[in-house]
Amino acid sequence: MNTIQILYYLVFLAVPLLLGLTLPISAVLAGRYARYFVYPYLAVLIFFTGSTYGLVGDEATDTTIYSRGSGRLFFGFVNLYLYWLGLMVLFDSLWNKYQAPKAGIRIFLFLFSLLFLAHVPVGLYLDERFFMIIHGSGVLNVFNMTVLVYVMLRVFRDQKSVNELVLLFLACVLARCLWGLFRYVFLDGDPANYYANVQQIAVKLAFFDINESVLAGMAAFLAAWRLVDGSEGDSSNRRLFYWVIAIAGVLVILLSFRRTAWLGLVAAGLVFIYWHRHRISFIKLAPILGLTLITLGIFWSERFQFSASDDLLARLFPDMASGGSVSLQSGRFVELELALASIFRNPILGMGTWGEYTSSSRAEVAFHGGRFFYMHSGFLHVWLKTGLIGLVLFSGALLASTYSALRAQSELDSPEMRALAGAGIIGLVMFLPNLFFGTPIIEYRTMQILGLALVLPYLARYKAAY
Repeated sequence: MNTIQILYYLVFLAVPLLLGLTLPISAVLAGRYARYFVYPYLAVLIFFTGSTYGLVGDEATDTTIYSRGSGRLFFGFVNLYLYWLGLMVLFDSLWNKYQAPKAGIRIFLFLFSLLFLAHVPVGLYLDERFFMIIHGSGVLNVFNMTVLVYVMLRVFRDQKSVNELVLLFLACVLARCLWGLFRYVFLDGDPANYYANVQQIAVKLAFFDINESVLAGMAAFLAAWRLVDGSEGDSSNRRLFYWVIAIAGVLVILLSFRRTAWLGLVAAGLVFIYWHRHRISFIKLAPILGLTLITLGIFWSERFQFSASDDLLARLFPDMASGGSVSLQSGRFVELELALASIFRNPILGMGTWGEYTSSSRAEVAFHGGRFFYMHSGFLHVWLKTGLIGLVLFSGALLASTYSALRAQSELDSPEMRALAGAGIIGLVMFLPNLFFGTPIIEYRTMQILGLALVLPYLARYKAAY
């Protein structure tokens, strides 16, 4: 082992050790003010994208803020800050003997984290590299999501802190949406435009990253919830604030030209209408729904107007259809076929967090570059890496949050808290297309935003949780 390697491992071990030694001091200093250390972290999640997908040239190789520091420390600085928050809050909770929050999601995420950590000794015994066992291509980001959920549950434990969180969230998302719309109108839109840069489709985007649409949807429907459910006592300025958020959020989703975002918007809209069916006049709603569908149709046609195919299905789903029908030989389906073949060889325990599914030299999956450690399905990714055990625990966390949001609508008197719980389930609904057909598990920011959506219903029920 040469000097550089020795220094590398010393730094790698020294950083968490230094953070650990500062825990008593930081916990004492932070204590009841811990949320003020969380707010900057949440602002980073909202304002900074975690993807360079869609960029070309030198920009495509640039690192994001979430990967800064990972070249030497393995974990990025943002990730290390999250771990510091988690350890600080843990120390503070143990020191002050705070009662654990009554949140059903905790047991599922706790067991999933134990399953993830159990892979370390097993992987080392099987001669797997330590850094591949805990690599982001496995389920590290689900563990990171667990840390965020834990921090949020522990830090936001009264009405004042929850109201502060909501205001910060809405203000940051609104600022992000307005920037995206300004850039769309005056600056040719998002430079990370896969359709224009790669597919040569002449279309501008507000944001290509699906997370921007999820955040915009959560904020828009939270604002709409307040406008429909109990905002009579709000001032005219507050109602205007909600209207601006709702309109800006929906526009950002529409101008993303992402199918997953649009499907999420439609699904979230149906959920919203169902929950407010007794408060919404369907006579007034019908023109709005009709206008929305027409707008979606126009935007979809705009996105694919330069497609070489005259077939409607191929124009709508160019990566999955040809000749008037869905092609099972497209890259997505071949990828899932290969993954399922590996999953079924060990469906209960999976291939391990370091595992890859059966490689193939077929042209349909050449975009993998010979490394088959991820696939376009979040649920199948979890199943491949951690088996049916991990899939059940991960799905259980999603269902537990959904159940809490449903209960909140009937049990909470506060319109503000019902809206907050509703924003959580709206976020989850908008995530579902990505969880089924995207690559969220290997993306740090994506899983952090999912964690934020999952924890909101519990924060809305803070009185019952503490």
